[in-house]
Amino acid sequence: MNYIFKNAQFKFVIILGLTYLLLYYGLKYFIGLSVPGGSYSIIVDQYFNIANFTRNGIMYCVQNISTLFGYTTIRESNIILKIVGGGGIKLIYGCLGFGVMCFWVSFIVATKAKLISKAKWLIFGLSLLWVINIIRISLVLFSTVYMWKFPFGIDQHTWFNIVSYLFIFVMIYFFELQLKKQNGKS
Repeated sequence: MNYIFKNAQFKFVIILGLTYLLLYYGLKYFIGLSVPGGSYSIIVDQYFNIANFTRNGIMYCVQNISTLFGYTTIRESNIILKIVGGGGIKLIYGCLGFGVMCFWVSFIVATKAKLISKAKWLIFGLSLLWVINIIRISLVLFSTVYMWKFPFGIDQHTWFNIVSYLFIFVMIYFFELQLKKQNGKS
């Protein structure tokens, strides 16, 4: 039994799992503090509302992309973005990409890389996942105008997860290559 707790792979999986659970559910709880009712905190709502900050950033980027493609958009509410004369989207909590971002952060935390390397990969990975989400939300918005259907009858949330995790696995591959090179030089 002692061998199991000294096993590096076992430690990695435990750290990854615990970090993910802590981040994901901790973030849900923290975001819940910004929603009136229950354990509402006006301070969290006004100054630390991560969901609104993230949603506003995504909508800002999607509005700019829409403008590049010749569409005018309006925000009907905090969560609804519409193309003038066309359809719209409702950007709810599930659309913000927190699940895949929490997984990426958990993976980086669980590795034995140097702190500077972790920081670079963390920023790179989160930025890439942000861009993928912006592209996804933009495509969903455009699909309301062109009546696009998602392939194989799979919804856009599932496609986002598939694409995001494919990119995460590619990033893990290159992260591990870099880690092997660094350890080879040491």
